[in-house]
Amino acid sequence: MERNTVSLTETTTNRLLQLCADDGNLGREPDLDLAFSKFGLSSMDTVAFVALVETTFGVVIGPRDYLRLTTLRDLVDFLEEESQAGASKPSSDVRAPG
Repeated sequence: MERNTVSLTETTTNRLLQLCADDGNLGREPDLDLAFSKFGLSSMDTVAFVALVETTFGVVIGPRDYLRLTTLRDLVDFLEEESQAGASKPSSDVRAPG
């Protein structure tokens, strides 16, 4: 019996790229390794995109995290870290987005 071996990274990456395609505000084709500053987003578009990611993935991206996330690949890594941290916490300790 063959198991589906799609990794968490691949799933998160695909979900994030689909979100970028659906949102359409990135101003160019998503590139996992291109700095966000190179996407040409306005500050309002950036805030809206971060809010969309938070809502979609059920995470909170705090100011310190936001400053260290410079590419989509960094964001994928962050989302996976948060997912794994959330899975190891009791449900009452999981922070709600907001």
